[in-house]
Amino acid sequence: MNIEEMPFWSWWVLACILVVAEMMTTTFTFMFFALSAVLVGVAQMLGLRNMTVELVLFGVLGLVLLAAFRKALMTRFKSPESSWNRGSDIAHVVKLLSSIPAHGEGQTEYQGTIWGVRNESNVALAQGQEVVIVKTEGVKLVVRAKN
Repeated sequence: MNIEEMPFWSWWVLACILVVAEMMTTTFTFMFFALSAVLVGVAQMLGLRNMTVELVLFGVLGLVLLAAFRKALMTRFKSPESSWNRGSDIAHVVKLLSSIPAHGEGQTEYQGTIWGVRNESNVALAQGQEVVIVKTEGVKLVVRAKN
């Protein structure tokens, strides 16, 4: 099979890979190209059979979707009004799974899930130390030492 005979579902496999990449990075970049891959797969299923056109369509659609919607999504998920910042996590005490230098990053377990944390203080935090969640930034918890 040459590349011109690539089945339509190959684009959907690429979309799944891009969704996994998005879940790992949470940058709101790969998801637009995943959607673009799905749309190109649909176009191919409906009769598009030119790989050059498919590749150009994939790239152009991905960039257009990225330019049109990424900023709005980033604003939505980083804004104080987003569900991550409504205060439900604020003031909870958690134990660190790793040591964190001043203004550094590490991990904690919170609500049964491993979370990335950022130390907002000028003091290093030790593994196992109890810390207080002071705010969230996207899917990262911002913590300081428990008084």
